Order: sequence, then C-alpha cells, then structure tokens
Amino acid sequence: MSRFIEEHAADEITVHVQEADYFFVDTEHGIKAIIILEDVSQNSTDYDLVKMSMSQSASSPTGYTVFGWEKCENLECD
Repeated sequence: MSRFIEEHAADEITVHVQEADYFFVDTEHGIKAIIILEDVSQNSTDYDLVKMSMSQSASSPTGYTVFGWEKCENLECD
C-alpha cells in the first residue's frame, strides 16, 4: 500500500468498491473488500484491482488499520 501511495502521490485517484464484506473472528473484526483504484488525472485510463483488509482499531484516527493489501492478477481477484 505504501508503494502505491508513493507511486501515485501526484495523481488523482478514484476509489470504487467492487465488493465488501464485514468479518468477525474471535475478538477481531473489520472489513475485507475488493476495490478498483482508477487514475483519472490527465485523462488516464489506468486502474488497479486490489484486495484490501482492514480491522477496527481504537488507536487509528480513521478507526481502522489496513493489514492486507494485494494487487489482483486477474479481474476475479482470485
């Protein structure tokens, strides 16, 4: 995730949620999602499909901490 942010710091990125599910395992809970990150700066049509997982965190300003970030190799994100 950090590398993606560094590579696209000057770009205008639109985020689309393709699918999302809430999970609860033991005492941990959060969101697992497949998102589309589209570079819309300078009429670009570049996009990345990413699996992202976040857990709730009281110490995070957003209330969530990202613990999984994987670029998908195909459109199904297998």
